[in-house]
Amino acid sequence: MTASREKSVPKPDPIPAIVDELGDLDKELSPFAAKIARVEALRKALRAEYLFQAADKNFLAEGARYVVAVGERGMERSVDIPALVKAIGAKVFAGIASISLKALEANVAPNVALDVVTSARTGFRTLKVMEKAQTEKAKK
Repeated sequence: MTASREKSVPKPDPIPAIVDELGDLDKELSPFAAKIARVEALRKALRAEYLFQAADKNFLAEGARYVVAVGERGMERSVDIPALVKAIGAKVFAGIASISLKALEANVAPNVALDVVTSARTGFRTLKVMEKAQTEKAKK
């Protein structure tokens, strides 16, 4: 049979496998959710302790049982806006510039923000994982 005569076989729906794997992993990790949040809070606190240390230096934080290697600060790039506007002109800049909602709301009158900001359902969808036995009970 030639490729043009072959019947296309429908692809299986990937959603059930994704849902079940997500459910299994969510169930396995859920007892650790509070500990994971605590680990992130401790990491944030430790980074804050080194906030004003030399950015290009590494440090070793020591506890009674563990040590943590605190690395040098990562590189971040930024744009010199006035120099960019001077180099390319305000019209070109206006065509490529973007502004965060947080910055807009912090720097303009509320009525201006209300006039220029729109809302649309384009964000992330929430997901709540439930075992089927629970959803079957909820349906009854």
